[in-house]
Amino acid sequence: MLQTIKEIIWESIAEKGVSLCMIFSKSGQILWAKGRAIQGRTIQEGNGFCKSLISKALQHRQTIREMNFIMNQSLTNLSLSAQSLRLKTVLILPLTRDYFLYMDSGTRATFTTKELTTLETLAEVMKNLLNYIHSVESESGGISGSSPAVKAIRQQVLSFSIEEEPVLLCGETGTGKSRVARLIHSYSGRKGRFVAVHTPGIQETLFESEIFGHCKGAFTGADATKPGLVEEARGGTLFFDEISEAPLAFQTKLLRFLDDFSYRRVGDTREQTADVRLIFATNRDLAAEVQAGRFRRDLFYRLNVLCIHIPPLRERLEDIADLVKDNQTYLRGKRISGRGLATLQSHAWPGNIRELFNVLKRAGISGPKHIGSDIQTIISKNTQEPSGADQTVAILQKAIDQGRSFWQVVKPAFLDRSINRDQAREIVHHAVAKAGGSYKNALTHLQIPVVDYKKFMNFLTTHKLR
Repeated sequence: MLQTIKEIIWESIAEKGVSLCMIFSKSGQILWAKGRAIQGRTIQEGNGFCKSLISKALQHRQTIREMNFIMNQSLTNLSLSAQSLRLKTVLILPLTRDYFLYMDSGTRATFTTKELTTLETLAEVMKNLLNYIHSVESESGGISGSSPAVKAIRQQVLSFSIEEEPVLLCGETGTGKSRVARLIHSYSGRKGRFVAVHTPGIQETLFESEIFGHCKGAFTGADATKPGLVEEARGGTLFFDEISEAPLAFQTKLLRFLDDFSYRRVGDTREQTADVRLIFATNRDLAAEVQAGRFRRDLFYRLNVLCIHIPPLRERLEDIADLVKDNQTYLRGKRISGRGLATLQSHAWPGNIRELFNVLKRAGISGPKHIGSDIQTIISKNTQEPSGADQTVAILQKAIDQGRSFWQVVKPAFLDRSINRDQAREIVHHAVAKAGGSYKNALTHLQIPVVDYKKFMNFLTTHKLR
């Protein structure tokens, strides 16, 4: 809905000479701009619009409606941008307490009274939608918690939903990065799908094909033309989970793609343009990855513009009460007492929200009807026993020990993203350790025929599993 309103507003002013439409925040950040080129990302540093009227709107929080603007003003009183652009109509509308909508018409035509009324009506619809999104977030409809960190994240989610620049989500595993990515997509109102790319699960040599697609005959095994994930996400959002795992060769192509969103399928000579919003997530320190030579410096700077840091649960223990309240379904009708809640709030949660939800699920299955400090037993059991992804690794390892091959259980689980790279490495490392450090001798422990040694080593090298 939000995206649709933005498009309708722009269509309403696009024929007015060198028109400009933009949304900016009360702090002066330019969140979205459409039309003629402007400079800068803030009102203070930028150029290409009427700063004097924007300052007036920000100071008094009022609607600015200037008709025949250039004719009614002394040229000496106008900003250089207004003088050079010869603006005829300027309309600035407060959307909420935090956002403003700016529109102007250029050299060829002014807005009629009817057009101004239409634009103000559209702005009112956008205002109501933004207020609704804000109220949903305030009521924990999207991100649970009342800590200062969560309140800041809510505000960033709303602001970045208006934006169209790439977003980088940083935080430990289990903090809810994919949830935040889906909220940004949902609130943006983009009509297309939300498509997630599990970066560690893509074979290095197939990255370009997986993302951009390929033509029939482009390489051995390309028996048919295949659209890439970029095309699947057309009009929507493409979410790269754990972008730090992307190979350097693909990082170069991704950087080019970010410049103008043009790409070619592998084996194709025709260039296509993608209409997608990009969101990236990482559980690593990308600056450290740059220093180690594993991540391109220029790509890091390109991504590190709109960044949301999601803190670990141990740094916002006050949010646990809201997390429990908003996820009561896990408890299956059971209730946690004040003492039980205090027990939850005293735990460090190394697995973050994912670990908390796992404990709530266990409590719902095996806990008493009224759960008090005895939930500590469930927490301890959850810590001692493999759970979630670790349990999956244990199951796969057991299957191998019982005679099934690495090719039968680990390879498909890795390629279909049931386990990540670190988990697959753990299984390989376990076998190599049992074989005294020899990869060749580890074949026996992985139920792999000796004749597959070269194939096995190629697989490990391709997927960075050594």
